[in-house]
Amino acid sequence: MMAYVNFKKEQAIKKEKVSQQGQQPSITECLEILNDMEYLPDEVKIFASDVFKDAANREIFLGYNSRLRGMWLKKEVDKISPQPPPFRFSRGDIPSINLVL
Repeated sequence: MMAYVNFKKEQAIKKEKVSQQGQQPSITECLEILNDMEYLPDEVKIFASDVFKDAANREIFLGYNSRLRGMWLKKEVDKISPQPPPFRFSRGDIPSINLVL
């Protein structure tokens, strides 16, 4: 829990520094780089637009080298993307068990 609080404090500090400098990375800059990341699935790219709505996330994304950007972005997208429904068996899929006593 404390690590999360510290992370949020760091984000707030970074956000404040960026706003003081008046140089917030744009969503367009991030999307241009994202479009060149051919190894990322389209689903990650679509949800990335939501991640990039936050200025601190745009700064973090641009701060990473190209190898780490995809890993970080997938982590962030996993936080916001809907999870697939749990797998459920239909009646015909469940094997019957015959117990002999």
